[in-house]
Amino acid sequence: MQNNAICKITKIEEVVTIGKVLERHWFRGHPKIYKYLDPPIFRDIYKDEFYQKMRPDYEYAVVEEFKLVAPSLYSNIPRKEDDLEWLVLMQHYGVPTRLLDWTESILIALYFAVKDSPDVDGEIWTLYPLELNKMGSGKRGMPVLKNPFLQYLAKEVNYREDRKLEFAKKLELDGIPKYPLAFYPILNFIRMVVQSSTFTIHPFPKNGNRIEDILEDEKHLFRYVIPAKYKKNLLQSLNSLSIKNYKIFPDLDHFAQDIISELNIVAYSPKEPPKFDN
Repeated sequence: MQNNAICKITKIEEVVTIGKVLERHWFRGHPKIYKYLDPPIFRDIYKDEFYQKMRPDYEYAVVEEFKLVAPSLYSNIPRKEDDLEWLVLMQHYGVPTRLLDWTESILIALYFAVKDSPDVDGEIWTLYPLELNKMGSGKRGMPVLKNPFLQYLAKEVNYREDRKLEFAKKLELDGIPKYPLAFYPILNFIRMVVQSSTFTIHPFPKNGNRIEDILEDEKHLFRYVIPAKYKKNLLQSLNSLSIKNYKIFPDLDHFAQDIISELNIVAYSPKEPPKFDN
């Protein structure tokens, strides 16, 4: 990114303004400041030289183990050849994959940025996905799920290094895709619907092929920092707007958390409605 100046978010009104101005962008919230926009399977713990030496096929092993066991625990599994849907299923249950979650709602992104780690700064990233796809694949639109770039990135883990180019040519690609791609998933889970889920899928990160390397214009990628001292107030503002645990994660566990939070409110007095000059 070209501008390294820190732009801070301190009020919910600022978040709403960002969402209104960047209406076609995607958003991602982090409770801590991260150096890169790398998906879970490619983060530092797995990129360690010793780890890579001991488990060079770790990504393939994770995918295969999940595919072997999942049918006994879950009924609505994808077909064996639907690698992209397998990655989405794995991501949904917290298994590290080459996918990165985004949302079309900045309020959802804010929730993830302020919900945890109250003592450290959080952040929200804004992404213009059409520009990412233009830079990565030469096409600015959203790919259909059978798009060859998308299919290559989803299936790449199944091929040895010396066979990847052969597989790319089989998909009628000029070469091996080197950059991340943004796409809309099939919304198989209610959580994905309420969170307005979208994804980027990534090759192994190298110098020059990360999202933040590709998109240098602030209009296409930007980062806002949320100072720790404002997290509590922003979370309360979200709660007032009905952005609560069980609305983000619609299950009994998170509903119970919201009930416990409500117990901390001893009394409430109605306030005067805000009035505006029209």
